[in-house]
Amino acid sequence: MKITKHFYITGMHCSQCPSIIKKNLERLPGIIKISISYKTNTATITFHRDQISWNQITSCIKSLGYHATENKMESTQQTKNFLKTIAFILLLTIFLKKSQILNYLVPRTLAQNNMSFGMLFLIGLATSLHCVAMCGGINLFQCLPSSKQTTNKKMDIFSATLFYNIGRVLSYSTIGGFLGLIGMIFGKEINPSVSVFFQGTIKIIAGLIMILMGLRILDLMPNFCKKISFIPKFQLFKNQKKHRPFFVGLLNGFMPCGPLQSMQIVAIATCHPLYGALSMFFFSLGTLPFMLGFGSMISVLGHKFTSKMMHAGSILIIVMGIAMLTQGTNLSGMSSIRLEKKATSSRSTHAEKKAGEKTSQIIHSTLSAGSYPNITVKAGTPVIWKIQASEQTINGCNKTILIDNYNIEKVLEPGENTIKFTPKETGTITYTCWMGMITGTITITD
Repeated sequence: MKITKHFYITGMHCSQCPSIIKKNLERLPGIIKISISYKTNTATITFHRDQISWNQITSCIKSLGYHATENKMESTQQTKNFLKTIAFILLLTIFLKKSQILNYLVPRTLAQNNMSFGMLFLIGLATSLHCVAMCGGINLFQCLPSSKQTTNKKMDIFSATLFYNIGRVLSYSTIGGFLGLIGMIFGKEINPSVSVFFQGTIKIIAGLIMILMGLRILDLMPNFCKKISFIPKFQLFKNQKKHRPFFVGLLNGFMPCGPLQSMQIVAIATCHPLYGALSMFFFSLGTLPFMLGFGSMISVLGHKFTSKMMHAGSILIIVMGIAMLTQGTNLSGMSSIRLEKKATSSRSTHAEKKAGEKTSQIIHSTLSAGSYPNITVKAGTPVIWKIQASEQTINGCNKTILIDNYNIEKVLEPGENTIKFTPKETGTITYTCWMGMITGTITITD
């Protein structure tokens, strides 16, 4: 006896999901016809009732990590699930911000000129924790099962993380060789880094993509996410599904990153394309053990606990995306809020008339390992800001202060560090470290 059922499927996160479900259901005896719509989350199936039951069909769908229901989930239940997930994401984000865990993952010592290849390997090894913190969301997305199917082939399980890291090492090495060539032509003193604003913009774009990836996999805001076809399908690699992680790894070499930028300076200082490539190669090799281990663990757990790993992994992708988005807004200056734009030129002019007697305001601060001090100054009066730092508090993250509003870049050293500027407008500005991870505020009063 033939039966046709119309039902709903939840948990589909990309346009490949319907074909996965259909392929597995067609293997069951008694299945006649299947039609599944990703856009509406609906499905229609015709089957022989005497050969297979409805419970067997739903069990098969559930084993793939999806859920089949005869009635559409009520809007109130959808709202509850949405609010619970968003609340958890916000709590996890706040915890990471308050605990400053990401800041402490930056190694104290970064790559420097004249380091041996062996030392650069060790620097890469120390940096690998930071790599997971910064690019872990991208790595995580590549290592999660691209389909909710299990496989017995070990190579299929580890291929994603392997190809991703091969692409990353190749990208680093190629960029190192190019920078070494630039150093040979123009001299080692050239600055290879791009503008802070551009770095911030790249991080904002990457953060938004990661957030949208996570929202789509979690099936939150489905009507919005499904309209964005390139997330997470990557149309460029549509016909190269198995090799997509490799291409993403290649692009990873262009991601703004503090330790990577210090390594680029080392590469350009070699003034030789071969030595520049080898410097970046050994550095990237140092990051491999932890990155491969992280990706392999996600791959194994993902294939054993697909549904749970997809859910947990998607939340982590969103949280890491928020962290990258925050760093981007800090670096680009978007987080700097002006309360008021009040010119103080008359006061400045009056002060300038006192030749040699211009009054300055002296601010004293002490540097902490994971945070920057917030200070308050007066508009129109030159500021002499003295920051006391020790070897214990200076690390790879907080060692360089960027005050974009006054075009100040200060590298901190043990002892007393002095920063001078003259604020001419009242308001509040945000200054940041060179990676956008640590911020502080300067409040300018009238």
